[in-house]
Amino acid sequence: MNCLKCFNCGKKRKNNKNGDSSILKKLSIRMMTSFFIFSLLLSYVPAFAADSSSLTIDDEVHYTIRGEVNYALDYARTDFAYEDGSGIHLNVTKRAKFSHLWGNTKAGPYNGRYILNFFLREFYTQIESVSVNGVRFEKEADGALWKVAINDTTFKSLLIGVITNHDVVIKLKNGASLNSLGLANVKISFTTVWVRGDGYAELGGYDNGFILKNNPYIKPMPADPRKGNEYYLPHKGSALNVGITDGTKSSDGLFSQGSLTKVVYYDAKNMIIKSTVSFKPQENFRQCNSGWVLYINEVIPQELLKYIDTNNVYLGVSDSYGNFKTSNPLKIVVDPNGNGHISTKDTPELSIIGGDWDKVEEVRDLLADYVFSGLIGQRRSYTIQYNIKPQYNNVYLAAKLNEYIKQNKNHMNFESWLEADFVDYTDISKGIRYPDGGKANKMIYDSYANGFLEIKDTDKDGLYDFVEDAIGSNKFDVDTDGDGVPDNVEVLTDNTSPVDATSYLVVAPILTTTQIEPDVDRIIFGSVPKTIYNDPANPTEQLVATNEEAGNVIVKAFLYVEGDTDYSDNEVRLETKIPFADLVDGNFELHVPANTFNDEDRIVVVAYAPNGKYPMISDKTVLVGTLKVTFKTNGGIWSDGTNEDKKADIINGTATQPEVPQRKGFIFLGWASTADAQAPETGILTNLTDPKDVYAVWKVIPSYFVLYFRYMIENKEQTVIDGKLIDDVVIVLGDPAATITVETDKLPNDVSYDENTKTISGVANVTDWEKEEEVRIYEIGVIIENSDGSKQTETVKITVLRDTDGDGQPDI
Repeated sequence: MNCLKCFNCGKKRKNNKNGDSSILKKLSIRMMTSFFIFSLLLSYVPAFAADSSSLTIDDEVHYTIRGEVNYALDYARTDFAYEDGSGIHLNVTKRAKFSHLWGNTKAGPYNGRYILNFFLREFYTQIESVSVNGVRFEKEADGALWKVAINDTTFKSLLIGVITNHDVVIKLKNGASLNSLGLANVKISFTTVWVRGDGYAELGGYDNGFILKNNPYIKPMPADPRKGNEYYLPHKGSALNVGITDGTKSSDGLFSQGSLTKVVYYDAKNMIIKSTVSFKPQENFRQCNSGWVLYINEVIPQELLKYIDTNNVYLGVSDSYGNFKTSNPLKIVVDPNGNGHISTKDTPELSIIGGDWDKVEEVRDLLADYVFSGLIGQRRSYTIQYNIKPQYNNVYLAAKLNEYIKQNKNHMNFESWLEADFVDYTDISKGIRYPDGGKANKMIYDSYANGFLEIKDTDKDGLYDFVEDAIGSNKFDVDTDGDGVPDNVEVLTDNTSPVDATSYLVVAPILTTTQIEPDVDRIIFGSVPKTIYNDPANPTEQLVATNEEAGNVIVKAFLYVEGDTDYSDNEVRLETKIPFADLVDGNFELHVPANTFNDEDRIVVVAYAPNGKYPMISDKTVLVGTLKVTFKTNGGIWSDGTNEDKKADIINGTATQPEVPQRKGFIFLGWASTADAQAPETGILTNLTDPKDVYAVWKVIPSYFVLYFRYMIENKEQTVIDGKLIDDVVIVLGDPAATITVETDKLPNDVSYDENTKTISGVANVTDWEKEEEVRIYEIGVIIENSDGSKQTETVKITVLRDTDGDGQPDI
């Protein structure tokens, strides 16, 4: 196979969380565009060259899986190898632990299959076929998805405990090539998944990468890898170094015999980016070359540096998931203002620049013990861990990284390789120490690897996968706990738990009952309807609660206390629960035994989530006893000299004022809903359905009038159109003990005098007009007898204008 296949152009384990996820959901690699605190939609944008703005991206993976487990595969990697006349070649490398979990392809469209998914429409629509070992893949989604059964013919599924390699060939339509399609300089992203027969994806089979024919990081390859060239050390066993005295001519000892693969993932719980390289050397580090040291080079996006704690970046031997196996990882130097190229040659403890042989040995010991440690014949890994600065949280970081991806049309790519350096000069043991005379460092053949940090929302619920990993929710299910509330709403909006079905916000109770009697058993009816959300992954469908633990919404009744917004410490008078079966409508009944509340009490109802948290208080209250209007004198007094509130029952929606209050120096105008009203409200005592407080409205009497007059008649003279209300004639007494006599027999029809309010009011209704009569004047005598025996006689004059056609305009 062409030697370029050794360069791995994109490796990344998509998920690193152990355990099962049991709900069948559509898996998406869609990125989202905004966060937090606000509800999110993210958009995934594969990485392209700078001139790729016109390319079209299909941002969705077109398959479903039940979840993920870590059981059957140690690892499986898919890498771009090369393109030749037969097509584009991907190299699939795997090591399996078990062979019996594949198959069962009839159980579902993706069960027991290897899935290869592309995103660039200009590429995948030009694919004619994909095959492995002569077996053709099935095509879906116009070529965005290709799948093939995992069996012994395709991927040697019966072999366990050994590494197998397989050539996947992509053939383009009409003999096209990457060059002819104009895509030789474009990163063509892909993902792969190994799905077991039971529908679960194997964690070890998650991978991503890109096809990039013209890779600037791949130096010109030697015609014969065993001989090397100006860029690479010879790629052959260490025994062939006999007689070599120039380090740049010495071999790499096949240290990179097992191609290096790269995995980049984000540990959201600890806020650490882990960049892990795995490989299987033919010999251990010291034995591969007796004189070298290796510099680990890594290039990360420069934009990422602002979020990384560059004072705490560590390198060390690890497992394949990026977990250090050493308790003393090595701190490496990272320039916070640099271009993103990190090299251990910048770390004094790991660099031999300007050093002697003692320094070489010192560095070799550190590398052998803390970076490249492992047993011969076994795969090993080393990891660079980047800690995120503490001032950033996962939500903010995800939003910023996605913003970078959208703006740059490029992934958060991590690319790495190894370089060999030797002591510059030595006079002793040149055939062992291999001085290089200060020549340029050389790359290690087959050491280049890359991967990218995936920022995706698999279940399309508005939460990035690594956020869900951090909080323990299921990234394959938009509603992890089955309470009917999407995970993103619980985390970003409601601040409830997405993994606890008893934890969600309920609505405030809606009360049907508005009034009960205090001395008989009664029932308060109401509802706490379940809020229904659309499925964020499929907005045409609605989420329903599936976990019965979401039932038993708690409803409690308390004595209403004006101004209280928290009843947690108040006495609970009544309580009930809404069972799961009634959760949608949320109907409830609160049974009220006689004398639980007193007359004129108000009852407030509070609903809680099943866990007893997140109280929601009813907007309205239930009145105990008859509906009443409370009359407040608002600075005045009643006829008995008191100013206590008086109440009147509401009968058929209407209440009658008990009497007219009085206030020295003021005229009573009527009633209003607020104490500071300047004018009375018309009809305030009619059409009442709830208890009401009303306040007396007063008008100041000028001081001279109070001093020199003993009464006042408002609207004493007025003109009104026939059939219309007259302006109320209000008699205000200066002497509260005075009596009033009104010649009521002289009033117009339907106009009357109310002794309680001392008001003449009504509709002037003339029914006996003479033929030519257009105006009628009513003069009504009013006699006021004061407590000192004095009398005053006044005349109220009401002029009524005829309106024959009833159009509201007088005839004249």
